[in-house]
Amino acid sequence: MMALVVACDSGSASRQASPGSTPSGEISVQVSGEAEETAVYETAVKAFEDSNTNIQVELIKVADGDDHLAKLTTAFAGGNPPDVFLINYREYSQFVTRGAVAD
Repeated sequence: MMALVVACDSGSASRQASPGSTPSGEISVQVSGEAEETAVYETAVKAFEDSNTNIQVELIKVADGDDHLAKLTTAFAGGNPPDVFLINYREYSQFVTRGAVAD
């Protein structure tokens, strides 16, 4: 089981939009997986961008799960985390306890 986590910062597309407006901008999404798995995410990103032409998605692919967690931890520590990331539910709590995810 996986958890999709949204960690919006003030520059993300979702935070820039006012109620009733069309969001625009760029969002970053970090995922981990083998080439076959990340190909599915690429397809999902393309479908999203086709439906939301004002939003560009930067898909950050990390092959190894441990490298994925290390890259996330470093990104949060450096103040430049992805807007959205996908992790196993077992790893979720370490980011919640650090205050790294939005409600």
